[in-house]
Amino acid sequence: MSALPFIAIDGMGGDAAPGIVIDGLEMALEHQPEVRFLIFGDEGKRVHRTAAALR
Repeated sequence: MSALPFIAIDGMGGDAAPGIVIDGLEMALEHQPEVRFLIFGDEGKRVHRTAAALR
């Protein structure tokens, strides 16, 4: 049995981050719900609080 896919993401990548990054991850989960993400970024810019919505 293979392990679940696990992808590291830069939550602060791009000018519209973290919102646009999280939007993209939500879209990805619609198509591949078994994928898990490890999101890195600046807590001061709400990456971690925004990413919690994906759970």
